[in-house]
Amino acid sequence: MPDSLKIAKNCRHYAMCKIDFLGSGVCSSGLEKHYVSFYPQGRMILYEGLAEKKIPVTEKGIEIASTCNLCGKCDFQCYFVTELRPTRVMKSLKDFISDYLQEGGQVIQPEEDPILTEIRAIVGEEWASNDPAILYSYCHDLSPVSSPAMPDYVVFTQ
Repeated sequence: MPDSLKIAKNCRHYAMCKIDFLGSGVCSSGLEKHYVSFYPQGRMILYEGLAEKKIPVTEKGIEIASTCNLCGKCDFQCYFVTELRPTRVMKSLKDFISDYLQEGGQVIQPEEDPILTEIRAIVGEEWASNDPAILYSYCHDLSPVSSPAMPDYVVFTQ
Protein backbone atom coordinates (compact mmCIF):
# COMPACT_ATOMS: atom_id res chain seq x y z
CA MET A 1 0.00 0.00 0.00
CA PRO A 2 1.46 3.40 -0.94
CA ASP A 3 2.49 5.68 1.94
CA SER A 4 -0.17 8.28 1.05
CA LEU A 5 -2.93 5.70 1.16
CA LYS A 6 -1.69 4.46 4.56
CA ILE A 7 -1.81 8.02 5.88
CA ALA A 8 -5.30 8.54 4.44
CA LYS A 9 -6.61 5.31 5.93
CA ASN A 10 -5.13 6.20 9.32
CA CYS A 11 -6.97 9.51 9.58
CA ARG A 12 -8.67 9.37 12.97
CA HIS A 13 -11.38 11.84 11.88
CA TYR A 14 -10.73 14.01 14.93
CA ALA A 15 -11.29 17.07 12.71
CA MET A 16 -8.33 18.84 14.28
CA CYS A 17 -7.62 20.26 10.83
CA LYS A 18 -10.74 22.41 11.22
CA ILE A 19 -9.60 24.12 14.43
CA ASP A 20 -6.67 26.54 14.60
CA PHE A 21 -5.54 25.35 18.03
CA LEU A 22 -1.83 25.88 17.26
CA GLY A 23 -2.21 29.29 15.65
CA SER A 24 -0.83 27.99 12.34
CA GLY A 25 -4.01 28.62 10.36
CA VAL A 26 -6.72 26.46 8.88
CA CYS A 27 -7.27 25.36 5.29
CA SER A 28 -8.78 28.36 3.52
CA SER A 29 -10.88 26.31 1.10
CA GLY A 30 -12.52 24.50 4.01
CA LEU A 31 -13.40 27.78 5.67
CA GLU A 32 -14.83 29.06 2.39
CA LYS A 33 -16.70 25.95 1.17
CA HIS A 34 -17.66 24.42 4.56
CA TYR A 35 -18.03 20.84 3.28
CA VAL A 36 -15.72 18.32 5.01
CA SER A 37 -14.32 17.37 1.59
CA PHE A 38 -12.63 20.77 1.32
CA TYR A 39 -10.73 20.27 4.58
CA PRO A 40 -7.68 17.97 4.84
CA GLN A 41 -9.75 15.33 6.66
CA GLY A 42 -12.18 15.17 3.76
CA ARG A 43 -9.45 15.20 1.14
CA MET A 44 -7.84 12.21 2.86
CA ILE A 45 -11.19 10.40 2.77
CA LEU A 46 -11.66 11.44 -0.87
CA TYR A 47 -8.22 10.17 -1.84
CA GLU A 48 -8.90 6.84 -0.15
CA GLY A 49 -12.23 6.51 -1.96
CA LEU A 50 -10.73 7.33 -5.35
CA ALA A 51 -7.59 5.22 -4.90
CA GLU A 52 -9.67 2.22 -3.86
CA LYS A 53 -12.23 2.86 -6.63
CA LYS A 54 -15.08 3.27 -4.16
CA ILE A 55 -16.25 6.49 -5.82
CA PRO A 56 -15.85 7.98 -9.31
CA VAL A 57 -13.93 11.08 -10.30
CA THR A 58 -16.40 13.95 -10.46
CA GLU A 59 -16.18 17.62 -11.35
CA LYS A 60 -16.54 18.46 -7.64
CA GLY A 61 -13.70 16.04 -6.83
CA ILE A 62 -11.49 17.87 -9.31
CA GLU A 63 -12.45 21.18 -7.70
CA ILE A 64 -11.70 19.82 -4.22
CA ALA A 65 -8.24 18.64 -5.29
CA SER A 66 -7.49 21.91 -7.07
CA THR A 67 -8.38 24.09 -4.07
CA CYS A 68 -5.52 22.64 -2.04
CA ASN A 69 -2.44 24.83 -2.43
CA LEU A 70 -0.19 22.36 -0.56
CA CYS A 71 0.60 25.05 2.04
CA GLY A 72 1.24 22.43 4.74
CA LYS A 73 -0.90 24.03 7.46
CA CYS A 74 -2.66 20.72 7.94
CA ASP A 75 0.63 18.99 8.75
CA PHE A 76 1.19 21.20 11.79
CA GLN A 77 -2.22 20.49 13.29
CA CYS A 78 -2.47 16.82 12.35
CA TYR A 79 1.08 15.84 13.22
CA PHE A 80 0.73 17.43 16.66
CA VAL A 81 -2.20 15.13 17.46
CA THR A 82 -1.75 12.01 15.28
CA GLU A 83 1.78 12.22 13.82
CA LEU A 84 0.30 12.02 10.32
CA ARG A 85 1.39 14.18 7.36
CA PRO A 86 -1.77 15.01 5.37
CA THR A 87 0.11 17.18 2.86
CA ARG A 88 1.51 13.97 1.35
CA VAL A 89 -2.04 12.79 0.77
CA MET A 90 -3.09 16.17 -0.65
CA LYS A 91 -0.23 15.92 -3.19
CA SER A 92 -1.20 12.33 -4.04
CA LEU A 93 -4.82 13.41 -4.53
CA LYS A 94 -3.74 16.15 -6.93
CA ASP A 95 -1.47 13.67 -8.77
CA PHE A 96 -4.24 11.04 -8.91
CA ILE A 97 -6.67 13.51 -10.49
CA SER A 98 -4.04 14.84 -12.90
CA ASP A 99 -3.02 11.32 -14.01
CA TYR A 100 -6.66 10.27 -14.35
CA LEU A 101 -7.44 13.24 -16.59
CA GLN A 102 -4.25 12.80 -18.67
CA GLU A 103 -5.21 9.16 -19.27
CA GLY A 104 -8.60 10.30 -20.60
CA GLY A 105 -10.61 9.11 -17.60
CA GLN A 106 -14.32 9.90 -17.59
CA VAL A 107 -15.44 12.67 -15.25
CA ILE A 108 -18.88 12.04 -13.77
CA GLN A 109 -21.41 14.80 -13.18
CA PRO A 110 -24.17 13.57 -10.84
CA GLU A 111 -27.65 14.32 -12.09
CA GLU A 112 -29.85 16.63 -10.10
CA ASP A 113 -33.05 14.89 -9.06
CA PRO A 114 -36.34 16.50 -7.96
CA ILE A 115 -35.51 16.17 -4.27
CA LEU A 116 -32.15 17.90 -4.66
CA THR A 117 -33.78 20.61 -6.77
CA GLU A 118 -36.32 21.23 -4.02
CA ILE A 119 -33.68 21.27 -1.28
CA ARG A 120 -31.53 23.71 -3.28
CA ALA A 121 -34.54 25.98 -3.78
CA ILE A 122 -34.70 26.27 0.01
CA VAL A 123 -31.02 26.49 1.03
CA GLY A 124 -29.31 27.68 -2.14
CA GLU A 125 -27.41 25.95 -4.94
CA GLU A 126 -24.07 25.67 -3.16
CA TRP A 127 -25.50 24.42 0.14
CA ALA A 128 -26.81 21.03 -0.99
CA SER A 129 -25.04 18.27 -2.90
CA ASN A 130 -25.43 14.74 -4.17
CA ASP A 131 -21.89 14.56 -5.54
CA PRO A 132 -19.97 11.45 -4.41
CA ALA A 133 -16.86 13.57 -3.78
CA ILE A 134 -18.87 15.45 -1.14
CA LEU A 135 -21.01 12.57 0.11
CA TYR A 136 -18.17 10.11 0.68
CA SER A 137 -16.59 12.22 3.41
CA TYR A 138 -19.85 12.00 5.38
CA CYS A 139 -20.18 8.20 5.24
CA HIS A 140 -17.46 7.54 7.84
CA ASP A 141 -19.09 6.94 11.19
CA LEU A 142 -16.68 5.88 13.89
CA SER A 143 -19.46 4.57 16.08
CA PRO A 144 -18.94 0.95 17.11
CA VAL A 145 -22.66 0.22 16.66
CA SER A 146 -23.17 1.41 13.08
CA SER A 147 -21.66 0.72 9.71
CA PRO A 148 -20.57 3.44 7.29
CA ALA A 149 -23.34 4.38 4.86
CA MET A 150 -23.26 6.84 1.97
CA PRO A 151 -25.87 9.59 2.40
CA ASP A 152 -28.06 10.56 -0.54
CA TYR A 153 -27.52 14.28 0.08
CA VAL A 154 -25.50 16.64 2.24
CA VAL A 155 -27.27 19.88 3.16
CA PHE A 156 -26.10 22.96 5.03
CA THR A 157 -28.37 25.64 6.40
CA GLN A 158 -27.34 29.21 6.98
